[in-house]
Amino acid sequence: MLQEEPQTRKVKEILKNASKRPITYEEAKFLFQSFPEDVEIIQKAAFNIRLQHFGRVLRAYFPGERFPSISLTGSECSLSCAHCDKHYLEHMLDGSSPEKLLEICYELERNGAIGCLLSGGLDENAAVPFEKFLDAIAEIKKETNLVLNAHTGLISRSIAKKLGKIGVDIASVDVIGNERTIKEVYGLDKAPKDYFNNLVMLKQSGISYVAPHVCLGIHFGKIVGELNALEMARQINPDEIVIIGLIPTRETLMEHTPAPSPEIFAQIVAIARLMFPKTPLSVGCMRPKGRMRIEIDKQIIKSGADRLVLPTRSALRELTELNLKIKKIEACCTIPEWLE
Repeated sequence: MLQEEPQTRKVKEILKNASKRPITYEEAKFLFQSFPEDVEIIQKAAFNIRLQHFGRVLRAYFPGERFPSISLTGSECSLSCAHCDKHYLEHMLDGSSPEKLLEICYELERNGAIGCLLSGGLDENAAVPFEKFLDAIAEIKKETNLVLNAHTGLISRSIAKKLGKIGVDIASVDVIGNERTIKEVYGLDKAPKDYFNNLVMLKQSGISYVAPHVCLGIHFGKIVGELNALEMARQINPDEIVIIGLIPTRETLMEHTPAPSPEIFAQIVAIARLMFPKTPLSVGCMRPKGRMRIEIDKQIIKSGADRLVLPTRSALRELTELNLKIKKIEACCTIPEWLE
């Protein structure tokens, strides 16, 4: 009879404990280092914990026209990040003045939209410039039923409190766990502690739903700070965790960077579920496209995510095999269930 490798025995011990409590940061790092030999048993444990706390429903999100993204800066951004370089702003609605923002949101209300994402380019401090839009946002909350999701960046405490007082429903915030990534990808003189302090501040702001976002492969395709980012997020007791992934984008410094593989998504999503057994776990719309996306989506579902944006049809066939049911929602994946 073949004896198990010590690594596999340690993995099984961690997973046995995971059935009773969230895994620790050190355990998460060990599980990541066990890749790829033990990924299937890690996935299975994560999927069982997902069933325990979220049942057999996969929430599938289709934002479309009922939950569009609006850029408060139009196509402008003070940074030239290696993975984006303003590219993604071109696909958002232009709400670059309070008047434009109000016009867009009143039209959304008339057309029966659920809400919108308020995002945009970052200033030199890595914040989306919300200040000049506060009165317009307050009017939108007072005069419409739209759910507002603010993609904040590293905003100031005073602006965060004002957004909370106005009644912004959701704060979506990127978390970066490696200082070199912050410097080399974003060109910022910041540190992971700045992102952690930003999380704490947003949690205290009065915004009722805070959803940290962690991007896989953001350091030129390498996995370097993602687990640290998840651990930072855990310390604020987030309302939801969102995993996204690098998309190698034309005319950026990362155009030819390899995208994170389906195996990487399988492992990080499974580890995130084990770290956050009772927290909604989403995989957002920013993830690799093409044929790779089909396999990525299959692995996401098998790894214990309970929310997925724009799932591929092929991946949804996994639902039959896993005895899951799909619930379609025309909104952003960070929307709380009570606001759907």
